[in-house]
Formats: sequence, C-alpha cells, structure tokens
Amino acid sequence: MTDRLWFADPWRGHLQACGLSTIDAFLHWSEGLRVSWRATGLETIRITVPAADGPPLAGYLKRYARYQGHWSYFRHAGRLRREAAALQWLRERSLNAPQLLAWGIRSRWGAVTASFLLTAEVEGAEQWAELWRRSAPGDRSQLLPRLAGLIGRMHRATFIHGNLYSRNILVSTGTGEPYLIDFPSSRMTPPWPIGSFGVVRDLGGLLTDLDLTVPEDTRCFWTAYGEARWPDASPEARGRMVRRLERRIERHTAHRRIRLELKGKSDH
Repeated sequence: MTDRLWFADPWRGHLQACGLSTIDAFLHWSEGLRVSWRATGLETIRITVPAADGPPLAGYLKRYARYQGHWSYFRHAGRLRREAAALQWLRERSLNAPQLLAWGIRSRWGAVTASFLLTAEVEGAEQWAELWRRSAPGDRSQLLPRLAGLIGRMHRATFIHGNLYSRNILVSTGTGEPYLIDFPSSRMTPPWPIGSFGVVRDLGGLLTDLDLTVPEDTRCFWTAYGEARWPDASPEARGRMVRRLERRIERHTAHRRIRLELKGKSDH
C-alpha cells in the first residue's frame, strides 16, 4: 500500500492542527454538510477549517473513501489526481479556479483504492445558471464577456475542460468573476486532434447549456472569446476563425443530436 499526501504551504499547519494530517483523517472526516453523493462512491462535503488569525476557511472535500460495490469505482477514484493537477495548472496561469488546499491518493498493486481532494470555497460564489436567470440585461452584458474571456484564455493555454456546462461555473458575487470547477475529464496540452475536438466539445456543450436566445448575447460571447483566444490576430482573421469554429460546433451538435435520437429509438 502506497500513500501520497500533499498540502498547500499556507494551510498545512491549520489542517494538521484540526487533525487532518493523514489520508485516513480526510477519508473518514465526518464533520460537515454533505453536498452530493454518487453511486460510483464519490462524496462531496463542505467543511470548515479554523484559522489561527482571521475567519475560518470553508472548503469542499471530494473523496472516494471506500469501495461501494460499483464496477467503475477504481477507474473513477484515480480522477481526483487529474483534477488536482488541473487546479494547480490553472492557478499557475492565473485562470480562475478554486484554490487547492490538499490532496491525497492511496494505491495498492498499481491501482488507486482511495483518494481525496480539498479545495477552498470561492467567496460569495453562486451558480452561473441561477445568477444569469435573475440578472438584468445590463448585468448580463458584463457577465458574459468575463465568462467568454476566461474560456478563451483557457483554450489559448491549451487546456480542455471536458465537462464544461453551466453547473460547473461559479460566479463570485463580490467581484463578478467566473470560476471553473470540476475537472476530472480535463486535459492539459493535448495533441492537435484531441485538443481541436476538445475545444469544439467544450464550446458546443456550453453554448447548448447556456441557451443564448438573444443574438446580441451570442455576438457578445464570440467577440470576447475571440479577443481572448487570438489576441494578436487582426479583427478580420479573428472573425474568420470564429466563423470556422461556429460551423464545426454546429456539425458536432447536429451529430450529437442524431446519436441521441437513434439511441432513444433503440432503447424503445
């Protein structure tokens, strides 16, 4: 059995003072509010870490603590290691993502048998869909370019989210900045065919989920995305690349819709 444990330096002492000094302590921690649980064994709880000076730190503990009998447990348990690497990669490049406080994995015979990930809560965070639903048109014109700019910078840095939907976007109500979460399917600097398809898949899923019915919102999104992803290109070249990307997304969305329709007919 092999254990790997990592702490963020500023919070190492605080976590250890609270008894979170080993992988078992994280895996069996019971103080907090359970946010979600899946049949694959993934559990997310909100915990509070006291601080020596200042207010306590709220964070989210995601963990695969024990085998639940689901066949895909061992395949999914190793994904938290990828998510931890993605969070560090994004923070190093000043792309908005929650701060990683600690992570750990337990391996046996070459397979990950347990893992956990602890991230800091985004202060004043709110789900994108909820904030967008009640926002006035003037506020939307500020929210959308910030989100499109973040995604454009992310793709320019050759990072593929892999699960880019509105449920995985938080907005800090204090600053209005969007934050991306949930990276178990992410890829950093993938080779060209995978990276190109990943961008189309990211944007296709997000735009379908956002459901931008107002043409001005769609133009606002693509303008901010193009400026962030191709900052050195001329407006004409940027427009051509955006139109090419739109056509690829339309084909991808159409093919996906056909596949879902065929799958629905076969199920019946």
